[in-house]
This record gives sequence, structure tokens and C-alpha cells, in this order.
Amino acid sequence: MKHQTKRWAALAAALMMALSLGSCGGGGEEQFPELQTAAQEFDAFLEGVPARLLDGDSMDLNFLFQDPAAYGIQPEPATLPFDTAEDWYQDCGEMELLLADLEAFPREELREDQLETLDILRDYLERRLGLEDYFYLYDSYLGTYLGFQAQLPLLLNEWELFQESDLESYFHILETAEETFLLYAQREQERQDLGVGMSQVFLDGVAQQCDNFVANGCQFLVDSLAEKIDAADFLTQEEKEAAKERSEALHLETLTEAYRSLGEAVRAIQGPEEVLGLSHLPDGQAYYIALVQAQTGTDMTAEELQEYLAAQYTDSLEELLAYLQANLEAYARYLTGETVYTHCASVEELLEELADKMTADYPPLAELNFQVNQVPAAMAENFSPAAYLQSRIDTPLDQKEAIYLNGEYDQSLFSTVAHEGYPGHMYQNVYFKSLGLPAVRYLVGYTGWTEGWANYVELNSYRYADGDPEVMELVPLLERLTQNAIALIDFGIHYEGWEFQEAWEMMNQFLPADIPEETAYRQYQLFVENPGNYLNYYFTGSLFQGLYDEAGEALGDAFDPVAFHKAILDLGPAPFSMVEAAVDRYVADALPPEASQESSSQAAA
Repeated sequence: MKHQTKRWAALAAALMMALSLGSCGGGGEEQFPELQTAAQEFDAFLEGVPARLLDGDSMDLNFLFQDPAAYGIQPEPATLPFDTAEDWYQDCGEMELLLADLEAFPREELREDQLETLDILRDYLERRLGLEDYFYLYDSYLGTYLGFQAQLPLLLNEWELFQESDLESYFHILETAEETFLLYAQREQERQDLGVGMSQVFLDGVAQQCDNFVANGCQFLVDSLAEKIDAADFLTQEEKEAAKERSEALHLETLTEAYRSLGEAVRAIQGPEEVLGLSHLPDGQAYYIALVQAQTGTDMTAEELQEYLAAQYTDSLEELLAYLQANLEAYARYLTGETVYTHCASVEELLEELADKMTADYPPLAELNFQVNQVPAAMAENFSPAAYLQSRIDTPLDQKEAIYLNGEYDQSLFSTVAHEGYPGHMYQNVYFKSLGLPAVRYLVGYTGWTEGWANYVELNSYRYADGDPEVMELVPLLERLTQNAIALIDFGIHYEGWEFQEAWEMMNQFLPADIPEETAYRQYQLFVENPGNYLNYYFTGSLFQGLYDEAGEALGDAFDPVAFHKAILDLGPAPFSMVEAAVDRYVADALPPEASQESSSQAAA
């Protein structure tokens, strides 16, 4: 849920200065003065990157840092994110300068950990530059699923008051929300004029969400902020009362009016009645591939991606059919709809059980401190079943992690809890924080890596379930088949141009059960509105699984799942070429001596 505002000009200028100043000074051990100097220059450069990646008025600061000033960032009153086309193209030009400056560091004089960070930052920038020509296709702030107006209430609910400037920033966001919301509507009209805007059904959905917010009110935000104001030790009692009074007015009047105005502005926009994928838009196919490559950190061409997705679907279908032939009774038991996954009575209890059971497969981590929050009723309709909110970079490892549950807990949420908690997002994020890497590593992310990891471990979490062992072996096979089908359909809609009827036919052909038309059309709308989003989960999840299978086959009895996962987690979010290299190093190190010699002989031959 992060929308970073980047100041690439300042970053590029700072890097140029670091290089020029660094070349003037000596230092380090006399034996290796150049190596020490280059390494020190790079470390100094990395320390200054966060202050130049983020604007002082970015609302991201509150979600990234407890104390931005410690990273050289001077907070200003925060605003909702919005960039003009001029900002976009200026940023792209400055990213190109930054890439050139990164290349100026002598690779042979940097440590391995520095090279890793350099390569990840360079790859990230190159992938973002791959989107340079698609500003109006990419830069949309509205939407019924991932739109900013839908996410804002949760972001405000998670806002923390570490110092007085945080409270002033919160109020400034509310005071300027209507102005920025209207810029979002204006941007959507520009997109419509260029023929790349949202379909009418999505515009109607956004307007309806605004109506729902106005009708339901935001008293939960008033109450949430009041608790934080009461706990703020930097305010006097008189200041607390004044702040709560101001909060009530800004929430119930100003923010509510902002949503009302946005709803009216969106209703004035006329979108196309057809609901079609990206391939029907100008440059849509090229944008889709660039978007998938940027988000997933992979380099597959359209042809390679299609071939891979089709092969994954075929393999998962064959694996499922083979299992059913041998275990048809397990499928019959599954169809009763009475499958038991766990006997845990709460999310908290289930997380503790998963934390204990996963130690056989994943590196150890100190027991996490977490709390499970209920999604407020006013947000429930537009919220997923559960979510984990990434903790701040500079908070202690024992800081409470936040998981949101939408509705009552049910044991059928077993794999969802694994996805969000252990060994999914919460575990992976805190593990990565525990490595103590340069802050820039926590700012540069790959959605596909993060969601792919969570999806991969989710499908493998059924081994920890309490239910019928044969059914627990069947469930991930069914889910993997469904997920591979969904990834194929996403590609078909956005690259091959499938319209609804063809997509519906493919759903019924690929998926295990026939899909009613109304259900299929709702799913089709999700595909269209969120291009490539499913690939962040299912495509990259299958890449992780493929690495696991290949390493296990190469090592046989020498394969250690804990060491395998450690190799991936120690790298963290990165392009998949670097993930593959990390796994290759693990396999090479773990090969028995005789196998290593045989492998070397084969390579020489």
C-alpha cells in the first residue's frame, strides 16, 4: 500500500557529489587504500539515499520511518500522492543519470554485499524506466480495488503519532484531500480523452465507494485518532482536547466532503461501456509486458511468458489427475465441504501454531509480537479477507506487527493466515528487517517477489494442517491448478485480447468447476481492472516452487529446506535472476564432494 514520491534529481546529484568528494580523500588500510576508499564511498552514498528517494511531504514517511530525521529527511506537512506528467518524465531522465552514476563505482573494489545492493538498485531503476512511455496507462490513482480512495481510510487508521509533526501532517492530508481528489478525477478525464481510461462500470464503482464512505461516515477514524492523541506524550492536556475537536471536524466534515466531491466529479466522467483488457488500448500489449517485468522482476518476453504459463498449467493438471486416480476417495471427502484445516480457535492461536510448526522448513526467528485488528465495518466491503501491514523500517524487531481480519475468524482461513503471517508476509518482512541492511534495501521493492513468496509458502502451509492428510495433499494441487489457470487467463485478456465470452469459455475449460456467467463476469472485471496483479502472486509463486523442486532434485538427501529458504530470505526482494543465482550458490555449496566432482567433470566435458 505504499505510493512513494521519489526525488531522483536530488539522488543523482548526491551520487555525483559522493563520487567527486570521495576521490579527494584517502584513508583505510595502507595495503588496500583504493579498495577501502571505494567501499567507504559507497557506504556513505547508501546512507544518504533515503533522504533523496523521498520528498519531505510524502505521506509514505509515516509508514516507513518512526524518525525520518535520523535518515536526513526533514518532514513537511504531508499530502496525498500526485505527480504530473512533467514530474514523471523528469524523474525518468534523472533515473537515467542515476544509472550512469551507479556504473561509475568500480565493481572490483566493492564488497559482495555492496555489489548485491548496487545490482538490485540498478535493476529496479531499469525496470521502472521500462515504463517511461506509459505514463497515462500507469499513473492512475482511482479504482474499485486498488484505488487510492479505497485504501486511504486504512492508511489513515494506521497513521502513527511519533511527534507533533505527524499530527500536523495528518490534519494537512485531511485539509487538502478534496483538492487532491479532484486532481485524481482530472487525471482520469485526461486518460479518457486519450482512450486509456477506465470503463464506465469501474467509474460507477468508484463513485459508489465514495457514496458508501459518505453514508457510513468515518467515526472509526475519529475514534482511532483520539486514542493516539490521548497517548501522545508530546501534547499537553489542553492541546489534546483541541486536537480531538479539530480531528472530529476535519473527518466528519472536510474528509466526508472530499469523498462527496470526488463521487460527483467521477460521475461527470463518461467512460466506455466495453470492459476490455490492455491489448485493446494503444500500446497496451507492450505496456502489459513492461508492467509484468517491472513488478515481478523477471525478463521473460511475451512468448516466453505464455509458454511458461501454459506449461505450468499442463503440469499442474497432470499432477492433479495422477493424484485423483490414486486417491479418488479423498476427493469425495473434500467435496462434502466439511474439510478441517485446523482446530485453532483464533487467528492468534493459529499464528502461534504455525510459528512452531514451520521451524522444520524455515530459518528461526525470534517470536514476533503482533496484534490482530478487525477491519472497520465502513471498509469491509472493499477489503480483502485479511491483510498484513508492513512495519516501519526503524522500529524494533519486537514492535507489534499488525494483521487485519475482515469479518469473523473461521478455520477455513488457515492458508490466508499463513499467507499474511507465518511463514508469509509478517515472517518474511521481520526476517528481512533483522538483517540490518542499508535502508535503501527496504525502500526498493518487487511486488512479485513479496507476493510470490507469500503465495508459495501458503500452498506449502497445508503440510502443517490438522486435517485429513490425503485431503491436505489434494487441496494445494487444486489451488495450484486454479492459480495457473488464472495466470493464463490474465495473459489472455491483456495480451491476446480475450473479451468476456472467450474469457468465460476459458474459465470453464481451465478451471475445475463450471463458472456461472454472473460470477465469471465479476471475475473478468477484476482481471481487466488490475492487469498483471494475479501474476504477482501465482506466476512468481510458481517460480519459487520451481526453484525448490530443482534444488531438491539436484541435492537429493542433501537438500535442506531451511538452508534453501535462508538463501532466498537473506537476499530479500530482488530480481529473479539474482534469486536463481542465490539458490545456485546454495546447491553448489551443499553438493556432496563426489557429486561436486562429477558435476565439474561434466561441465569440463
